[in-house]
Amino acid sequence: MNKPLLIGVSANREFADFPHSTGLDRTYINSAYINALYRVGTIPVIIPILEDKDALACIVDQLDGVVLSGGSDVSPLRYGQQPIPQCGAIDPLVDAFNLALVETTLQRNKPLFGICRGMQIINVALGGTLIQDTTSQITHSIKHDQQTIPYAPTHEITIEPTGFLYPVYGSTTFVNSLHHQSLDRLGKGLFIAAKSSDGVIEAMQSQTQSIYAVQWHPELMADHDDPNGLKFFKWMVDTIQMHG
Repeated sequence: MNKPLLIGVSANREFADFPHSTGLDRTYINSAYINALYRVGTIPVIIPILEDKDALACIVDQLDGVVLSGGSDVSPLRYGQQPIPQCGAIDPLVDAFNLALVETTLQRNKPLFGICRGMQIINVALGGTLIQDTTSQITHSIKHDQQTIPYAPTHEITIEPTGFLYPVYGSTTFVNSLHHQSLDRLGKGLFIAAKSSDGVIEAMQSQTQSIYAVQWHPELMADHDDPNGLKFFKWMVDTIQMHG
């Protein structure tokens, strides 16, 4: 019997004084990530919020790949900007943790995958910048922060023929969309793998490292039996196995 892949998923944080909180500080991950990864035969591992790179290295060394999950806005200070009024809630500790996790994962040559905020923080970690609010800062923007059931696909993306998504979906596919920030200037070594009709970057990858990221939430689609969501995680497993 082959040993199952161990896939780490970065945790998020909730404060006791957040609206509708449990009254306790919490480190958590949305269940959809766990469910999607388990359904494709891997063992998900929640990576706790730590800034200690030695501790993160001990965790990452045991993993076959790392997924950076979605969450709150990335602080504009991390990419040299001041926050505009439309910038949402930020968590400096989560930013620091994510940046340290990106560095540690790449140093250990483990495949790195980003989902929504995860794609944004990878871009920032590699020297890129973000659009703080897509609707107000992009002319003729389509709706990227859907107001319907979160796993329902709501807009189309166009996939680059040379990008990692083309063998998975072909030239186009429909995705769900739960973000208001998006990528602006790409970080070092990154290139566009998919866009929406208004030019927003919907997927990216690295030219030299095992980095792959999407702006939508395939885990929510997979958790509700959408075949396009499951395709993404099956592709992830194949990619990790080929990486060795």
